[in-house]
Amino acid sequence: MMLIVRLIWKEDPEEVWNCVRKNLKGQETKKVKPLYISKLQEKNYISVVFDVEKIDYIVKFLVQQVGGCKEVIDTQTLTLMKPVFLPIPKERPEKQCRFSIFLKVEPKYYHEVYNELLDYKYKPDLFPTYIAYSLGEFDIVLSVLADSIDKVKVFVKEVFCKIEGVNDCTINTIEKSEHLASMETWRRLQRSLLHIPPWATKEIKKHYLYDYDLSIEDYCKLTGAMIDEL
Repeated sequence: MMLIVRLIWKEDPEEVWNCVRKNLKGQETKKVKPLYISKLQEKNYISVVFDVEKIDYIVKFLVQQVGGCKEVIDTQTLTLMKPVFLPIPKERPEKQCRFSIFLKVEPKYYHEVYNELLDYKYKPDLFPTYIAYSLGEFDIVLSVLADSIDKVKVFVKEVFCKIEGVNDCTINTIEKSEHLASMETWRRLQRSLLHIPPWATKEIKKHYLYDYDLSIEDYCKLTGAMIDEL
């Protein structure tokens, strides 16, 4: 099970960021794996993404680790259900930024919208790297790579907002991210949750990267997610 724990700060987000790095980077166990930390622009929280065997196992983190960081004034825990990673185009713009897109969906359309997002034929200049249900504050979340937020806004308006059942779409720019888990753990998780759309089965080997066994430098450039590690 994948979870997002939002750490809402009082005044200094860097203190929270450094506290998480100090206490969680490389501290994975069989039951709890801190995957990565990220910060959205213009938001008052830092997000920590976990892979856990059971939701109860996250309690130790919330009680012991968060309790020791004085800058954290509140927390929110969100579930990521049926998360999948998607193949990445080999031919894509060199410089891409990462964005989170949150969708509110009418419950009777959950299944249809989720599947349409999975199997849509995205272009190399804008594509999701993962998609998951959340079914809380928002219903479906995507992590998207694109070369500009303007391109994302146009795409969301012309494609996502026109899908039947989608009531609202929110776009956030991811300011920075950093791996907490080892690259081996991260790649293993990606491979286990990889979804190859039906339209891509014939061209996957020629045009897409479906094996994430890259160097750390190439992987970071590829996702645009962890540029602070380069």
